[in-house]
Amino acid sequence: MDLQQQSSFPNLKGAKDLLSESLLRYKGYWRIILLSGAVPSLLYLPVTFGSFGKIPFLIFSLLGVIFLLLFRLALIELAVSQDSSTPSFGFIWKEGLKRFFPIIWISTITAFAVFGGFFLFVIPAIFLAIILSLGSYILFAEKASPIISLARSWHYVRGYWWGIVLRYVYFGIIVVLIALAVGFLAGLGFSASRDAFSMKFFIGEKGSNPIFEYINLLLNNFIFAPLSTLYVVGIYRSLKNSKAPPTMDEEIIYKKKIAAFVIVGGIAVLLLVVFAGVVIKALFFAEPLLPFNDLRPVNQVFPSVNSTALGLMPLFEFLKLFP
Repeated sequence: MDLQQQSSFPNLKGAKDLLSESLLRYKGYWRIILLSGAVPSLLYLPVTFGSFGKIPFLIFSLLGVIFLLLFRLALIELAVSQDSSTPSFGFIWKEGLKRFFPIIWISTITAFAVFGGFFLFVIPAIFLAIILSLGSYILFAEKASPIISLARSWHYVRGYWWGIVLRYVYFGIIVVLIALAVGFLAGLGFSASRDAFSMKFFIGEKGSNPIFEYINLLLNNFIFAPLSTLYVVGIYRSLKNSKAPPTMDEEIIYKKKIAAFVIVGGIAVLLLVVFAGVVIKALFFAEPLLPFNDLRPVNQVFPSVNSTALGLMPLFEFLKLFP
């Protein structure tokens, strides 16, 4: 099946080819991937299995989140590097740290733009989530600014949207199947009883099983995160080989489109906050309801009653018949 939807553009690499290429690159980088993945994995050990007070738990959790993000950034730097030489552990972590705040900025812009699309309708949100999905990788590969990286992502994905969606779905299905298989085998390994075939192992007696949570973390750090990063970088490279870079005028157009959706998203967030404030005020700070034994007409109790409440006055008059 040809995944390319528009014949006017050259074909991208197929999903199987991209996965095979990702596996080959993983094989070449496996040492540095394992070393890098060990950092957040070790930090999460006390969080998952330790028994601390609130403050130590909070500190370990915060460190775990920060180093997990830095690990993902180091993976992107590793994935965009040339295959001719393997960068060092220190280099990819240093480059990832340098782009910590630009990545936060890219994520913020993308979130507001996608929320703006969701506010207009669900379909624009899905469209934006895919068309801006390469921004973080372009930030590392081309050393561009966050907004330029997102504009170039729009340029490269444009015309290949459906093909990229199908490639993402292909990889996602493989991840789900592997996770299910590993989870099932883990259940068999930790229990020889029939409980291994139930959900007891996975959720525990009183909630999620910490062993299974940590297995998921290891799978993400050592398999899924590295492979998905290499896979998406493979898509980016295939797109870049298929299309010429955007001109300055094209980048300006894409930036304006992104800015428009970000503005809509900002307005949507503002309206949501106002709506939440109105609801909270109505629930917790509104005028008290009528006392149980006060059956006066509503307009005497609340002078500012609206027409809807006035319509209920006959009901309260009728209730007076029952002492």
